[in-house]
Amino acid sequence: MAKKRKVVSKHKRREKQLSQYPKPNYEVGDLIRVNDGVMDANWDDLPLGGWVGRIDKVHRQPDSPCYDVTWTPETLKLAHPVYEALAEEEGLNWDEFGGLLEDEFTRYQGEPIQLADPGDVACYCDRPLSKDHLIDRIRMVFGLKALEKIPSFGDDAPLKTYYDYLMKHLEFPFEATFVHTYANEKYPFTCQGIYNPDETDYGNDTYGLFCYGRNPDGTERECPLHDVLITKNIPQKQWIEDYCAWTSLF
Repeated sequence: MAKKRKVVSKHKRREKQLSQYPKPNYEVGDLIRVNDGVMDANWDDLPLGGWVGRIDKVHRQPDSPCYDVTWTPETLKLAHPVYEALAEEEGLNWDEFGGLLEDEFTRYQGEPIQLADPGDVACYCDRPLSKDHLIDRIRMVFGLKALEKIPSFGDDAPLKTYYDYLMKHLEFPFEATFVHTYANEKYPFTCQGIYNPDETDYGNDTYGLFCYGRNPDGTERECPLHDVLITKNIPQKQWIEDYCAWTSLF
C-alpha cells in the first residue's frame, strides 16, 4: 500500500519559498531617499535621484526585495511638473512608485531634500500631437499642446468647443445604439444631429451633449451623446468614441 502523501497548504509552501529569498533590510513605514543616478522606470531619461518616499509595501523576490513607496508631500512640491503631467497621461498616480530595489535607495536621515535636475524636458512638452494617441486627439479639439491639461466637460465653454468640433467632422444621419446604463438595455436608433448647448436646454455639466434622432418605429429619441455606441466601422465611430473618452476622464 502506497504511503499517504503529506498535504502542505499553499500558504505554508509560499512561506517556505519566501524564506529562501533575501531578507528585506527595510519595512513598511520606513522613509527612504533614492540614490543619485536612478532613473524613472517609465521614462528612462527622467531622474529620481533625491526623491524621498515612505515604503508602503515590500515584495520578496529571488534576487532582491523590491519596494512600493509613496513620495512625501515635500518631494512632490519640489518635483518638476512634467512628472505629474506624464503620470496623468498614462493614468498613473504620480505620488506613488513601485519596484524600487535596495541598491537604488538609502534610509532617509532628514537632510534637506534636493531632487536631481530633469534637464531639458522639451521632448515631452513640445512634441507634436499624434492622431494615433487618444489623449492627443482630445487635445486637438481644444487646440492644446502635449501635456497641457484637458478641460472638463462639466464646464460650459469646453462643452461648446467640443460641440463645434464634432459638427465639423460628423456626417448625419448615422446608425447608432443608445445604451441605457441603469436599465441595462440597448436601443438602436438613427442619430440625426446634436443639440447646440448654447441654443437649447440640452447639454449640461452632468450629462454633457445630447443628440437626437428616431427609433425604428419612427418615434423620437433624445439621449446623452456619451451613452451612444456605434458598432459599425464608420467615420463617425472614432469621433464619438473620443468624445465618450473625454467625458470619462473626469
